[in-house]
Amino acid sequence: MVPNLPPELKNLIVAHLEQIPNATERHSALSSAALVSHHFRYQAHSHLFANVILHSVYNGSPRHTLTHLQVVGRRLRNLCQLIHADPDSERTGIASHIKNFELTLQFSALDDNTALPFILRRLFKTGTSPCSLSLSFHKYQLHQDLIPALQVVCRNPVLKTLRLSQCRGLPVDLLRHSSVRNIYFKQVSFLHSRPDHTAILAGGETSPSDCEQFDSSEGVFSESIETDCTYSLKAILDWTPDSRIPSYFLFSKLKDITFCLDWTQQRVWDEATAITFAAGALEQLKLELSKYSMLISPSRFTLRHLPLLHSVVLVPSEELFSNDIAAEIGRVFHDDHLPPSLKNLQIHFHFIITHHWWRQYENNDIFSQSISLELDALLSDVKFCSLTSLIVRCNLKFLKGYRVGPSIEEQLLENARLSLICKFPRAQAKYKFITFETIIT
Repeated sequence: MVPNLPPELKNLIVAHLEQIPNATERHSALSSAALVSHHFRYQAHSHLFANVILHSVYNGSPRHTLTHLQVVGRRLRNLCQLIHADPDSERTGIASHIKNFELTLQFSALDDNTALPFILRRLFKTGTSPCSLSLSFHKYQLHQDLIPALQVVCRNPVLKTLRLSQCRGLPVDLLRHSSVRNIYFKQVSFLHSRPDHTAILAGGETSPSDCEQFDSSEGVFSESIETDCTYSLKAILDWTPDSRIPSYFLFSKLKDITFCLDWTQQRVWDEATAITFAAGALEQLKLELSKYSMLISPSRFTLRHLPLLHSVVLVPSEELFSNDIAAEIGRVFHDDHLPPSLKNLQIHFHFIITHHWWRQYENNDIFSQSISLELDALLSDVKFCSLTSLIVRCNLKFLKGYRVGPSIEEQLLENARLSLICKFPRAQAKYKFITFETIIT
């Protein structure tokens, strides 16, 4: 017989179980508590199902892909059955507890195209807490039953964060009448998207008094965006028939931008430039550069007009060498003067660890061929004198199939950090706040 404990004590018990550090033990304890009584089940499920994350990770083997697809597909069907079995699932059951739903599939299709639409239509029906949805597919065309369900959940007022990756065939009006404030779209394509792109630079738009009137509900005024700029962001966020919302108004609340860019494409560069020009309230900017720009003409991409910009993070791809990195950083910071508000700068680069790499460079300069003095000279420029934090981070990455033990990893990290320090004598002499980090990814 279950003791007649007061609800407050039951809540404290479940809250204590939720603090168990080990994830497996925590899940087991909460699952056991859910069997005690209805009250314990409700409280335990609120923790167990708050974050539903289903990932299919590809390791290069077709058999591995199929196996993981089957596992994720089975879990998705099980969740669908649990929700379907409870008529009150949307209000008091499992569906009501889900605040974050993530699904990643690296395959062409599911064997059951009904489970995911069924789940999406029942998410986020209760409460007022911000919710998030993340869907990533391997470039497969969205099933016709999935698009209406996705549109339904996007119009839910509690959905504040939407992440879509490798999705084809999205409706261009996906965000119409939505309350989404954090948008992350990468490698996506839209149906019937307008051919024009966002690239309307400063001075290229009419003033608010010259524009036709528009309702603020006719657009999505995002606070953070992650994009690869392969589509017109303005066409997705501005629902007026003639795109009459000025870019500087549409992006007026944008504080955080992550650009994942292939700089070899001029149109991508223009799209990123236009968004940055319009984002007058921008505070944080992250640039993930996939390729060397190779642009002959000077870039219009500039930061000097951003009075609130506080932090910049640059992440070149693994393909870039140090000279290329220095050139790309020079293109970003080509202005003589940077915003006085800019205080934090992070530069990340990658180093591939080959077989017996740690033995070969155990007592030598690890980065002798990877980091040139050009990067040190660039960071020592007077334009960076207003910084209060400068972080140079090296991500050490092993070739697939080759790893070493924890003790050797620790030695690698320390040797790499010391080698990294030696590559920036001028920057160290100028900035006492410079930090060097090495991590293994």
